[in-house]
Amino acid sequence: MRWIEVIRLRVLPGRRAMIVKELEAVLNNTAEAPDAPIEMKTYLNLYPTGDVALVLFWETDPLETESSRLALSLLDSLKSAGLVNHSVWVETSSPVGAAGRLFGTNYD
Repeated sequence: MRWIEVIRLRVLPGRRAMIVKELEAVLNNTAEAPDAPIEMKTYLNLYPTGDVALVLFWETDPLETESSRLALSLLDSLKSAGLVNHSVWVETSSPVGAAGRLFGTNYD
C-alpha cells in the first residue's frame, strides 16, 4: 500500500532556511535506515513564506498506528521551531475499503 505523511511547519521567514538545512541533514542520515520511507522531500510554501512541508513517501502494509516512528520523532523535535501539523494520506488507487480499515473506520 502506498501512503504519505505530510509534516507542515510554520516558522518565522528568517528561520526557514536554517530549518530546511537541518531537515535535509536529518533526511540524509535517515535515508539508509532499514525502516526509512521510499522517498523524502521538502517543500516551501510561496505564501505564507514561513511554511515548510516535509513529505515522507511510504510503500508498506497498512499502518498499525496513526503515524510512523520517524514522523513521531520529527514532530517531537520540530515543536520548538514553530507550529507543527501532521497528516497521513493513503493513495486513492487503493481500495476504499482497505483505506477505511487503516484506523478502524470503514468508508464503504
